[in-house]
Amino acid sequence: MYIVNITNTMNVVNNYSIYILKNYAKMDLNSRKALIMRLIYMPYNEKKKNYDIAYAKEKLKRIPLDVQKDKYDQIKEHAEKHNETVNGFIKRAIDRTIEEDNKNG
Repeated sequence: MYIVNITNTMNVVNNYSIYILKNYAKMDLNSRKALIMRLIYMPYNEKKKNYDIAYAKEKLKRIPLDVQKDKYDQIKEHAEKHNETVNGFIKRAIDRTIEEDNKNG
């Protein structure tokens, strides 16, 4: 159970809101984008971070993969052409190969 000091939390939120309202018009485009990203992804607290680390340790296994830079560029270009990340493409390629190998015996 968490005990939160609502008054203190609201003061922090209100002070930050006032700062944003006073300074937003003065900010350059990159500062505005950074501020918006911070507001969107802000509540990433220590508890969530620890959960993510514990989950990764328990459920995930990293597979190092070294490829020539030219090959990486080829993989990346192909993945982007199919609206995928490089990681997503590699996982799909692995799944497809395993499926084909299982069919062929």
